[in-house]
Amino acid sequence: MRPASALLALTLAATLLSTAPLRAQEASELIRKCAELASSSADNQRPEGVIGVSRDALDAAAAVPACEAAFAAAPEDAGTAFNLGRALSAKGEEADLPRMAELYKQAADRGYVVGHINYGQALELGLGVAIDYPTAVTYYRQAAEAGHPVGQYNFALMLDAGRGIAQDYAAAAQWYERAVDQGDSTAMLNLGLLYDSGHGVPQDYAKARALYEQSAELGEPGALTNLGWLVDRGLGGFAKDPVKANEYYRQAADAGDPQGMNNLGESLLIGEGIGRDEAAGLALIQQAYDEGNDMAAHNFAKFYASGQRVAADPGKAASFYLEALIRNSDDAQIDLFDKAGAELPPEVLAAIYAEMAKRGMTVTPEAGRLSDAAITALKATVEP
Repeated sequence: MRPASALLALTLAATLLSTAPLRAQEASELIRKCAELASSSADNQRPEGVIGVSRDALDAAAAVPACEAAFAAAPEDAGTAFNLGRALSAKGEEADLPRMAELYKQAADRGYVVGHINYGQALELGLGVAIDYPTAVTYYRQAAEAGHPVGQYNFALMLDAGRGIAQDYAAAAQWYERAVDQGDSTAMLNLGLLYDSGHGVPQDYAKARALYEQSAELGEPGALTNLGWLVDRGLGGFAKDPVKANEYYRQAADAGDPQGMNNLGESLLIGEGIGRDEAAGLALIQQAYDEGNDMAAHNFAKFYASGQRVAADPGKAASFYLEALIRNSDDAQIDLFDKAGAELPPEVLAAIYAEMAKRGMTVTPEAGRLSDAAITALKATVEP
């Protein structure tokens, strides 16, 4: 016979051995439940047989508690950390963004590829962490080098814009091309833009058109706008045809593309290739502005500065000019930086100085132009 204490120890050991597989099975079931409710279809490391949930379809009320339970059972599981972060992001204004970002970072640091992408986005946009473009680039690059098309696209976009890394159109084109090869419709659109402009690649309107058409077939509304722009200019094998261009712009606008809304609005204002309708045109440009379009902001700045189509209002013109700069409007930069505002009415220049002062950019005004100090301060507002 064994001593009682030894018998108890053996009994406890046997109990632990018998329950360990059960606990592992329970954790596995919790992990899978979380994945079914919160994983992304772009996640190529999600559990086999799990389809993934689009952001719009993600139900935070169901996903958050399921993923909290899975994370408590398996805090070391990278996929669960990512999925919990994604579930938290679906809570909208109630989302705990710092915790979400930390969970994405945990997933990324454990080699989870979509964790690199989402943590990079948190760093780029300042979601739960301070904006840090160079570090965002690092995470995007890791996902890109791992072969993920979204990582390739995001890394290319940073190279394209010169955000957090030296601007390099040629390198951006190469990374867009890799994402295009995997069927990424936004990469097709942006690579088409490079061929359209000749940035980083030889200018080739036929290639731009082919990429826009491929992107449009995959449902990218911006590609419809760009096809319309080729038609407007009679490029890429298209005959110049403002009527057909507006058909593309309308399709793009109906599909939710802000640039398509702005372009169709501009056509309606002047009656180019379409019946003139100023009210409808202004409404479309307003809609584009509300969706964040930079050209729409510049349009309203011009309208209020000149008094064309709206009552002249120097204060509103100044506000729209600054908003256009923040949105990185090339046209606003030409007006205010290249031309130093010299072509604007004096009262609009005075209003721009006043608007700058309201926003904490106090500089000494110069008559008839924006001072060098004012231009430097305004340049700091431009999105990188």
